[in-house]
Amino acid sequence: MSGVSAVRWVYRLVEPCPLRPPRGQSAAWRALQARFLTEPALQRLTSLPAAALLLPLDRAGLLQRELRLGAQAWAQVQPQRAPDAPPPASLPRGSLKLTAGLVLHAGTKGLTLEAPGAWARVALLKLALLPLLHGLARGCSLARATRLLPEAPDVVLPMLQMWAWCGLLEGSHPNGWAVQDLLFHSRSRRGFGATPVGKLKTTAQAPMALPSGPPVALPSGTADDLRAPLADTLAKRRSRREHQAGALPLRSLSRFLWHTLAQQTQDGRLWRPYPSGGGCYALQPCLLVTRCEDLEAGLYAYDAACHALIPIRTHGGAEQAVMRDAAQSAQCHAEPQVLLLLRADYTRMRSAYGDLAYSLLLKEVGAVMQTAQLVAAALGLACCPLGTGDARLFADLTGVDPLQGPVVGELLLGAAA
Repeated sequence: MSGVSAVRWVYRLVEPCPLRPPRGQSAAWRALQARFLTEPALQRLTSLPAAALLLPLDRAGLLQRELRLGAQAWAQVQPQRAPDAPPPASLPRGSLKLTAGLVLHAGTKGLTLEAPGAWARVALLKLALLPLLHGLARGCSLARATRLLPEAPDVVLPMLQMWAWCGLLEGSHPNGWAVQDLLFHSRSRRGFGATPVGKLKTTAQAPMALPSGPPVALPSGTADDLRAPLADTLAKRRSRREHQAGALPLRSLSRFLWHTLAQQTQDGRLWRPYPSGGGCYALQPCLLVTRCEDLEAGLYAYDAACHALIPIRTHGGAEQAVMRDAAQSAQCHAEPQVLLLLRADYTRMRSAYGDLAYSLLLKEVGAVMQTAQLVAAALGLACCPLGTGDARLFADLTGVDPLQGPVVGELLLGAAA
């Protein structure tokens, strides 16, 4: 391109902007809220130097940028919070390469590039950028990157400088995290982004429906079941994997469920033995039973409100495969007596908490696991939480899509060997 380059950055306030304009800058702020402006256009609206107006907004993470060539927009920087540092003075040395922790997803402007945890995302506004992405995924020099965008070579350098600032290039945003863990962490903790994290102003959906089969009523537990001092119970807590050769007494199973999961009434209020985010209680316990006195082998849903087991019709005879997978996960030598599976009502939790939903579900699983181990220790039962399970095996068992009521926690339960 001959003559003066037509490449330029234009600026606009993020929406919504949490600040009010300083005295004498209302006209400039209103214009920045309405549209993208160049520095000369902004200068005509304020008596201050345009840079003096833009710099505080930039440092606060309140300024969107759009890279344009002539009238065409190529990329847009969407801040999520204040930048961690000023723009880098130069590109990373050597071959330029996209960071391995990059996430590419559909956004409102088209494709969006994001390094989880970084201060800003970048929206790609032109299809012609795809060859450049491909080249940078493999690694290339700046000269090679420029040749990959023949219709707009002058765009490449300023755009890559901005990508480096946003943590999109290797070496510009080191963190050592696995991408899925950092994405999850940054979406479920405050301080990483502009999206609110916490309870939304929406009405939570109705809980996941229980099966319609005839319930198996269980006897309620009593306070006398757990008379051991808490210190003794904590000291006895163990992950115990091996079960007796016989069957688990139904009374023992009933006491365990009552003190671990049952909805109970105390002083005129309903409560459960473990906490749940916002009181949603979005876990639906299921039990896969192989050996329990006075209870047929099979799959059951636990009705916490009625303290009852409801048979679930299974599909494909996958009971043995599910139990075998659980036993292998715990490295058991004999077939376990009962497998407790915690299904998540993700839709209900997300309607109340948005991006925080899955994090809260996992915290609830942890609360159930600790409660279960303490109750099992007090009752003299063998209980062993599992680290993971096969989502597709359980889906085969129930005939339900693995993302509709997914299993997010499992533990083995039985009479101690």
